[in-house]
Amino acid sequence: KRRDIPLHMWDLNTKLVLVTTLSILAGGSAAFFVLEYDNTLAGMTLWQKMSQSVFNSLIPRSAGFASVNPADFLPLTLLLVIVQMWIGGASQSLAGGIKVNTVATVLLNVRSVLSGGTRPWAFGRRLSVNSVRRANSVIVLAIVSFIVILAILMYFEPHMSIKAMVFEVSSALFTVGSSLGVTAALSAPSKIALCVAMFIGRVGIVSIL
Repeated sequence: KRRDIPLHMWDLNTKLVLVTTLSILAGGSAAFFVLEYDNTLAGMTLWQKMSQSVFNSLIPRSAGFASVNPADFLPLTLLLVIVQMWIGGASQSLAGGIKVNTVATVLLNVRSVLSGGTRPWAFGRRLSVNSVRRANSVIVLAIVSFIVILAILMYFEPHMSIKAMVFEVSSALFTVGSSLGVTAALSAPSKIALCVAMFIGRVGIVSIL
């Protein structure tokens, strides 16, 4: 047995998923705690506020549970939640979104471009060109799908607030299940559009194509 070959207990993908997931969870929890401290978390004990912040930083990336009413969130908090919905979980999980693997790959590629490197790297290992191309494609297709479905809702629901429609489309396309309470008020074409968004988000845009 050769001893000069390094042993990798965790592969590169596992490391990227763990680091990115923990970073998003820590940043999201802290941001939620600060933003909603005197809003939806008002009247709770410090421990309750902390646990609620962690919980509400997790659920937009995996499931549509609601321990506090999303309709009462501050606009900046809603933006934070939508970004977390967009990111989602790891590609090995059942969560939706573009996946933390994709986000990590794209950010590493940006770092490589800004530093003048030829290829992105992390933990002493280089990412393949195919991985970067696939990550870029997923992000572009997710943005295009989001814009198209949002445009459909804006056409059929001209009197509904843009905030509610953006949240509904994000929740459907990235398979979260949360709502600001306006789903029942949507017309039939808008509901069909959201069903299509759920199907696209669950199967995956690249897989469908």
